[in-house]
Order: sequence, then structure tokens, then C-alpha cells
Amino acid sequence: MTQTYRAILKGNQITWLGDRPELGEAEEIDIVVVKSSSPPSQAEQRQKLATILAQLATVRPFQKIHDPVAWQQEQRQDRALPFRDS
Repeated sequence: MTQTYRAILKGNQITWLGDRPELGEAEEIDIVVVKSSSPPSQAEQRQKLATILAQLATVRPFQKIHDPVAWQQEQRQDRALPFRDS
């Protein structure tokens, strides 16, 4: 079965673009390198970023966080450093 997924290969890391395959923990795949015609222009990148930020503004993902400092401390849950009293 052949399925096609788009991704960017940078060094030895793959960043999936759009849908990503559902792979097991250790599954063999074949990768075909296809050179893109040209990278997006700065204007295209800016427009895409503006669109994403506008979508994010409508979703308001952080509206339930009333105290950002307390939320960050809760997320980080810092560990005690060795050889430090506090």
C-alpha cells in the first residue's frame, strides 16, 4: 500500500506538513526526496502567519488562565537543585 505524505527533512529530523502517517514505534518506511520548486516568499510567509494569528485570536486558547505566573509555575514544577537549600 502506497500513501504519500509531505514533510521537510532537516538533518535527521522530519517535520510533517499537514497529515502525518500513523506509524508504529519501529516501522520501516521509504523516503523519496523531491526538491521544491522555490521556497515561499517573505510576503507569502507573512500572510500565512497573519492568517494563523487571526485564527488563534478567535479561538482565545488562554482565556481560562487567570494568573499566568501561577500557571507557568504549575506547568514547570521545578525540581530542587542539588546542593542548594532552597
